[in-house]
Amino acid sequence: MIWSQTHFPAAMRSLTPSVRAKAIEIANSLLEQGGLDKHDVILTSICEARSWARRRITEADGMRSQGVWDDRQMDSLGGQRQAVS
Repeated sequence: MIWSQTHFPAAMRSLTPSVRAKAIEIANSLLEQGGLDKHDVILTSICEARSWARRRITEADGMRSQGVWDDRQMDSLGGQRQAVS
């Protein structure tokens, strides 16, 4: 069974869309590899997706504190630099 953004396990309903997308990606990969039952695939994918999201937040906080985040963010706005408050 392959899951998608419109068809996924009920346990993933409470996840934010980006975390759910990552959980679905991980779950589908685990299903392809085999070796785990469906319940374990769901639990593992949710846990890993939440860890992925925490790492992204931590990395963004680190980049923001170093001033890197703001430069990248401004570059995505067409190179317009704005003061950061």
